Amino acid sequence: MIKRYTDYVTEKLIQPQEDLLETIKGVIKKVKKELVVKEAKEEKGGYAVITTDHLDGEYKDKVIKLPENENLTRKRFKLYDDDNELYYSGYFYDDESCDNQDELLSWAMNDSGCTLIKVAVGNGAFEVEIG
Repeated sequence: MIKRYTDYVTEKLIQPQEDLLETIKGVIKKVKKELVVKEAKEEKGGYAVITTDHLDGEYKDKVIKLPENENLTRKRFKLYDDDNELYYSGYFYDDESCDNQDELLSWAMNDSGCTLIKVAVGNGAFEVEIG
């Protein structure tokens, strides 16, 4: 009898609350990311969003602030180490002289030892633009 009661309480009361808590955590994470991106846009600065950490196999949505520049273009990127192993991918806002691309690669070098950045070109392929 006690086991049935415990199972009932777990099923009807505890599990729905845990599910709700996970949903709330997801919403909070999304709102925080949107606020950081909004702040970066309002400052007319560049930023990058790492959408996937390929080593962990997880979605990150980590926002990295880049220098303020004019005429920014959104580009997709992939960051690799010197063994050509893919670490991160996402998108960023780059300037004509690729300063933000260089800043993003510098961040990745310091964070995890990345040595190469490739950006999407018109045909969907990724190419190295800075050396």
